[in-house]
Amino acid sequence: MAGAADDEFISQFTPIRFAFTNKLNRDDKLLLVFDALACIIHDGS
Repeated sequence: MAGAADDEFISQFTPIRFAFTNKLNRDDKLLLVFDALACIIHDGS
């Protein structure tokens, strides 16, 4: 970002999965866990 200080951290969230219902079902929850595990493995945490 132009003009941002070097020590300033800017975070930006981007949705990667959408659920088109108001209530999450079992499959939606499993996909959420899978996405969380994939992010943890990718980040190396």
